[in-house]
Amino acid sequence: MVIIDFLLLKDGFIKGFDVKGHAGYDVYGKDTVCAAVSSAMQMTANTLTDIIRVDADVKVLGDGHVNLFVAEKDLGLAQDVLNGFKMQSIILEEEFPECIKVNVREFI
Repeated sequence: MVIIDFLLLKDGFIKGFDVKGHAGYDVYGKDTVCAAVSSAMQMTANTLTDIIRVDADVKVLGDGHVNLFVAEKDLGLAQDVLNGFKMQSIILEEEFPECIKVNVREFI
């Protein structure tokens, strides 16, 4: 299962996300659910870092585990893109509840 944790600050801003796991919808290399999550996540990270140029810490930790945290100074610039990824993740979770779990957690 893919677990997507969105980290929410007390002011309601999304600080970033942590994605880990594999969907298990199909065999490796043919898993369209995993591909959908990966594509949405990569577009989010690339839009934030290369297009909008926000200061973000992006880590690829291996075996399907990636996290991204936006610097405090750029949180406002990042919200539309992060909310778009959250919305897409929830849509995918609704379509494939056995493969994806989305959590919104308060970030301390």
